Amino acid sequence: MRAHENPFRTERLGRLAFRHPTLSADDVVSRWRTLGRRGAIVGPHGSGKTTLLRELAVRIGGEGFRVRHWFLNAQSPLPRTRTLVREARGLGATDVLLFDGAGHLPWLSWRRIARACRGSGGLIVTAHGEGRLPTLVSTRTDAALLKDLTRELAGGVPAAVEPLLADLFAAHGGNLHDVLLALYDLGARDDERVADLIDPFGPWAEAGSRRPGRQW
Repeated sequence: MRAHENPFRTERLGRLAFRHPTLSADDVVSRWRTLGRRGAIVGPHGSGKTTLLRELAVRIGGEGFRVRHWFLNAQSPLPRTRTLVREARGLGATDVLLFDGAGHLPWLSWRRIARACRGSGGLIVTAHGEGRLPTLVSTRTDAALLKDLTRELAGGVPAAVEPLLADLFAAHGGNLHDVLLALYDLGARDDERVADLIDPFGPWAEAGSRRPGRQW
């Protein structure tokens, strides 16, 4: 399967909307205001934290704030605390900092940066555990959510493919981002299980594209 025919390609994953059983992104923004415009999105890897943060950036920017983005993950070089503190102190009342991966900072470094952000217009962080800031929302995953996302991307989930999704969900510890990337890799290798999953007339299909391994 060619990359542009793969329904699990990166740009399509980036267009998936945040999903939560009871809260919308607008609900999270309302809670953020109630908490003094400071809060944390908490959840495990691949549970939608970054997706939600991206949607919050659009809404907050639409309210007239200037949104600043910081990103840190386990593979990132640990930044100098004094550098981050200096940048945080430069934020004004119209600046909102979205710090994706703040939970990777050592606790003392985090406390210094959080204090330095007090002059900003707001702060939202993501972390794998609670305690950095008041929790805005806890993200989580389950097999039903994986099935829903797969149906949106591929156009359907035949019963014969459900065991594949269950196996991938277990193998990746519920990390939906990694599961969807694994489906991309299987599609790139023309794995018949992914070929059976894909609806050739689904929303992913481009004009003139054909379902892999099928004759028309």
